[in-house]
Amino acid sequence: MDTKLLLIETATTLFQQKGYKTEGLNEILKACNVTKETLYHHFPNGKDEHLITCLHA
Repeated sequence: MDTKLLLIETATTLFQQKGYKTEGLNEILKACNVTKETLYHHFPNGKDEHLITCLHA
């Protein structure tokens, strides 16, 4: 699976389960088994950009 798609799908599930404010980036990274650098490569503006992408997916 494409790493960006994995980040989107995993975050979407976790945001739905725990809520955006409760879910931390470290939990998403752990679930995807990727580094912060990988996340910021795909989402340079961080968690807010990641959420917006999840909502549009």
